[in-house]
Amino acid sequence: MSTTNYVCYRLPEQKEYVRLEQREGEPVAMKSVKDLNGRKGFVFAPFQPSEETPVWLLQPDSIERKAVGEGDFKHCEEHSNTELKRKIAEYEKLERKNYRLRFGLCKTMFKLGKVSKLVIARHVHEMQYVVGDPEELFLHACRLYPHQYIALVNMEHAGTWLMATPEVLIEGDGLNYHTMALAGTQKMPVDYRPGQELKWSEKNRKEQSYVATYIADTLRPMTKTLDHGHPHTTMAAQLLHLRTDFDFTLNDDVQLGDVLDALHPTPAVCGIPKDAAKKLILEYEKDERKYYSGFCGPYDPEGETQLYVTLRCMEIIERHYILHAGGGIVPESKEKEEWKETEMKLNTMRDVLR
Repeated sequence: MSTTNYVCYRLPEQKEYVRLEQREGEPVAMKSVKDLNGRKGFVFAPFQPSEETPVWLLQPDSIERKAVGEGDFKHCEEHSNTELKRKIAEYEKLERKNYRLRFGLCKTMFKLGKVSKLVIARHVHEMQYVVGDPEELFLHACRLYPHQYIALVNMEHAGTWLMATPEVLIEGDGLNYHTMALAGTQKMPVDYRPGQELKWSEKNRKEQSYVATYIADTLRPMTKTLDHGHPHTTMAAQLLHLRTDFDFTLNDDVQLGDVLDALHPTPAVCGIPKDAAKKLILEYEKDERKYYSGFCGPYDPEGETQLYVTLRCMEIIERHYILHAGGGIVPESKEKEEWKETEMKLNTMRDVLR
């Protein structure tokens, strides 16, 4: 894999993408999201900053805008080795057992009163395909998912990551900002029409309410103005989610890095209460999340900022890849349904390869 430090990203509904490359020097490594104050560039932040996974800021000396185009994607070669298929079957069986155990842990934590929501993430080593050129995969993802934020990050020390994510963390123009509470998931009906409202279970509404309340409570002391709408159905690939939009302006003494530090990670990728949930995630998922459920995008406190949560993503490592996805667990959750939800989310990246 090339060690060139570059990023490609395509905003939702756009027919062009931006390619950023840093040829001089290295991206800046930071210990904390707060260290973004006073800086600008392309941010690639992890779920939890550490020495192994710092917050990276790419400061490009080359900026290109290119058309996504139609293209003719050459699908990745599929392995047909019988022994490999046996290993894949064994791995999937182990992964299923591991998920059941972690789901049971969630239920125990609820009974003990430690948390009221906890996000279980899955990190699946996909071995069925030979990985193609990352930039070709990026363009294919752009064409498959025109309504999502698509990004390819290739940094020498962070690795190569491709994502198709529906969730805004913060976007704005230096004065006016927007974020969203996105939680609750169901499969899209075959006859679904964009803008159509659907019935949502109490479990999904409760999960989404946790995120919306957290965002409102976090932003309120940091903002001059804070407005929000009602939960509504929104589309992401072949899935539907519940979403509440927030628009705000910041207090004069508040910097954008401070807001990001306060918001991230939201309960949509962590849990409630945040500190207790994060502690459990870091203990039981070890270092597997890395940059999954972090955030990335162009960042300029005095100009355009478009930061998205790093969801529905894959990490490309030499000739294979690791898929990342997760789902929020609340006391009403049912294990089989939650497993199916993570499978649907993993399919967002699987479909890029098929």
